[in-house]
Amino acid sequence: ELRAQVQHIIAAYRQPALVEEFIAGREVTVGVIGNEDPHVLPPLEVDLSPVPSERGVYTNYIKLEVPLAPRYLCPAPLSTLQWLFLRKVCLKAYRVLGCLDVCRFDFRLGKGGFYLLEANPLPGLTPGYSDLVTEAQADGMDHPTLINTILNLALARYGMPTVPERAAKAAPQRLQASA
Repeated sequence: ELRAQVQHIIAAYRQPALVEEFIAGREVTVGVIGNEDPHVLPPLEVDLSPVPSERGVYTNYIKLEVPLAPRYLCPAPLSTLQWLFLRKVCLKAYRVLGCLDVCRFDFRLGKGGFYLLEANPLPGLTPGYSDLVTEAQADGMDHPTLINTILNLALARYGMPTVPERAAKAAPQRLQASA
């Protein structure tokens, strides 16, 4: 089955296929926002037990078709030592990868500890259930503030005028009124 799938990927996308070993464990994600002095958001654990059909994998099916099926625990139930370790790894990865403005890091907490699965420099920002949005809310940041914070970080990097916070919070109401 693996060989057939790899052949399909290579033929369909005309590029190499990446094969990774599955790591059993808890799914944890951590967002980072900022540039000179990045801020690490509270960790979020995605409890996939309510979606047994996906066998412990946080798939696109879950993210797009049944995003409210998992339980989202934020802040994640981690020890202080685990949280400090994640924070350190995220800040180091953010800097080493040259991330700007925002990034979300996905981990698997398996038998050997934390495994960094991927860095998402364009994380989902859907209000109500996107991981980064949930983490920002746990940190006291509502959706308009999160979006405008990311926007302002990018604008500032280019020396452009930023959006005042008061105007940023009123923007969603203006958009709804004009719709």
